[in-house]
Amino acid sequence: MLLAVSENMIPGAGYGEKLQFLRANGYDGIELFPDVAAQELAALKQAMAETGIVAPSMRGRTRDLLSADPAARQAQVEKVRDVCALAEECGVCAVIIVPVFGPPRLPNLTPWRSAIELEETLLDSILPEIGAIAANHGVTLVMEPLNRYETHFLNTLAHGAAICQRVNHPSVRIMADFFHMHIEEANVAASLAEHLAYVNHVHLADSNRDLPGCGHTDFAPAFRVLKQAGFGGAFALECPRQGTPEFGYKECAAYIRETWNSA
Repeated sequence: MLLAVSENMIPGAGYGEKLQFLRANGYDGIELFPDVAAQELAALKQAMAETGIVAPSMRGRTRDLLSADPAARQAQVEKVRDVCALAEECGVCAVIIVPVFGPPRLPNLTPWRSAIELEETLLDSILPEIGAIAANHGVTLVMEPLNRYETHFLNTLAHGAAICQRVNHPSVRIMADFFHMHIEEANVAASLAEHLAYVNHVHLADSNRDLPGCGHTDFAPAFRVLKQAGFGGAFALECPRQGTPEFGYKECAAYIRETWNSA
């Protein structure tokens, strides 16, 4: 199990302190934000070399990929190109993208096509291009399904897997975020088992979006599915809260690994 933490959660004044914190508390990796990594690339590489902490994943920052404005969409494609190049330099394997946040941005053309149908078609036309960009840099694009309160589009693993099947590009996959899945999926473990062929990365947060172990999520059934299938992707904590004085990052890492080992 390669266990990482999202960059914005980690205490420390810079990459040196952040990666030392990860190593001291039982973690293997950092999920990078490209804007920060690009500005502090030398410090990041030095800290990675000194600590042995790796960067399995990076945020893609693609908020306008399905914009109604073609220029805005092309700008997002170029951003993906830049992020994938940076990811390759940092040894990143997975670049996370969210096609669209919030409500639909394309006009409804009822009765011919709904806004969501248009977004589906638009995404199908964009993914082969950015998938090829990712492949040229040796990385995989992983689409992140979010819950219905954050986006109207791409809420479940089933929807993500269907997109991957249609696009049929080896560098386009999906990720599983346990917090969003506990809102949208009837059974997290069953959904993972059904669509695992397309799952490349995992985000971990508890039911209250705190550190795993601080809520009531039972991680064992889903971990069992991943473990039995030989899942080789990384796990990254992605939650805004940071536990309690009695249960912090070190305790969380121990809890996750113990749950995984006993699954």
